[in-house]
Amino acid sequence: LEVPFQVPGLNENEPWDYTYRLVAQVTDAGRREIEGQATFVGTRGRVVVDANPERYVYYQNDKARIDVRVSDYEGRPQVARVGIRYIEIKYEKVEKEEDGYRYVEYRPQRRQLSTSEVTTNGQGEAVTYFEVPLVGSILIEMVVRDGGRDIVSVGGFLYATDRNNGWADTASRDFGSIRLIPDRQVYRPGETARVLAILPVE
Repeated sequence: LEVPFQVPGLNENEPWDYTYRLVAQVTDAGRREIEGQATFVGTRGRVVVDANPERYVYYQNDKARIDVRVSDYEGRPQVARVGIRYIEIKYEKVEKEEDGYRYVEYRPQRRQLSTSEVTTNGQGEAVTYFEVPLVGSILIEMVVRDGGRDIVSVGGFLYATDRNNGWADTASRDFGSIRLIPDRQVYRPGETARVLAILPVE
């Protein structure tokens, strides 16, 4: 049995690939049900681009190191020119009412701060630096020209505070909660973790 499936086309506003799952359920003569499944990835291009900051938390005016990696979907390193966008994300608090019920929405507001460009080496790696210009949340986006079109991928966030541990009120949509953001993903025994704590009140 062959099952045809038309993979949906690229949506320019979605910076990610999709994984699809096929599930087959068969009932035999004894009315027993047997199930099997398989998955595949619907890609937007021929390469995977990743950009990771050396740390997640910085002070304003620090210089952040960004490690860029490019590979194909089999994990083989690729030489590619990668554009990088640094985008400030703020959340606008909007109060709404519907059918007598009042609720709050947080709408993201994007502002591009700067751009840079790197070319990866034979190991598919490159390094770039970004001077953190403000207090708040900064999104990293990568752009690769592939197949005659620009493919955009998300490379994570930087979180910036000032030397007095100030934080931008509009940089989080979780205004009523406590958020804890470690400066790195992995630590070795004996190392000190720096954690940015974002609280709704002083």
